[in-house]
Amino acid sequence: MLIDVKDYWNSPRGGRYPARWQLRVPTLKLDVDIRPRLADQELNTSPRYWEGAATIDGTRAEANVAGRAYVELVGYAK
Repeated sequence: MLIDVKDYWNSPRGGRYPARWQLRVPTLKLDVDIRPRLADQELNTSPRYWEGAATIDGTRAEANVAGRAYVELVGYAK
């Protein structure tokens, strides 16, 4: 499994979060792009973290696939 960060979102409160990923699983012939539905899904708690809805688009065994995801990121903001 390979995950590459393709973009980032900078919080106005400080912190830089990954904000788009390419996920590849060669054994499944899966290659998908994962994108947040909204950029600012940061929760201003202690610790601060980003969590929220995302969409998935790509291919599996050369067939188009699409879906929804939920992402949670902790440790990117001080």
